[in-house]
Amino acid sequence: MKAIRKEVGKPAEVIDLDMTYEFQRATVGGYIQMVPIGPGVEVVCNEEGMFAGPGGTPLPQNAAGYLGNILIVAVDPDEGECIDMTPEQLRKGLAYLERYAELKHDLSGGVGIIVGKANVDAFLLGKATHEQSIWDTL
Repeated sequence: MKAIRKEVGKPAEVIDLDMTYEFQRATVGGYIQMVPIGPGVEVVCNEEGMFAGPGGTPLPQNAAGYLGNILIVAVDPDEGECIDMTPEQLRKGLAYLERYAELKHDLSGGVGIIVGKANVDAFLLGKATHEQSIWDTL
């Protein structure tokens, strides 16, 4: 299935692999959490990624974002199963990652996307209106 993989320290890439639970767990390095970011599109991240930073260091209370490797996948709304991303979903998923690449993280080592919540809110307010979701602005 076509999806996007973003590993820490590497550029995002479009992949075409079987999105088994085992593959998703291996990619994110632990139990998975699905975070909706658009209609039928979700980020697969490490469920415990926000509880502990590099080396088990607790993250700041106002932290927001993803820690470690992530996948962006399309999900069938009726079945809840991963399906192929459409070309438009791939384009928007890559744009989503590019948009967040502009933000700076405040921790080092093993960090994917991590920023203070106030910074995220200010950044996103400049990118979207209340009538539009972030996904719609990509």
